Amino acid sequence: MSADIAARQPMAPDDRVAYSLGEAAVMLGKSPRTLKRLYLAGEMPARRLGRSLMIPASWLAEFASQAGSAA
Repeated sequence: MSADIAARQPMAPDDRVAYSLGEAAVMLGKSPRTLKRLYLAGEMPARRLGRSLMIPASWLAEFASQAGSAA
């Protein structure tokens, strides 16, 4: 193993570009099934990474701020 790979640190949560469906559900207080329905309805952007569905961090931040201002 090279020193470069060994020296890498995990990214801080704020530096992440995308979150898995399960992580996003926990962050938003919704079920993964609810988020998958949003994706299938075309209301939530996401990308497949293998079998995983990845949700952009920018969309999660925007969704959370809109939900917070509507309350």
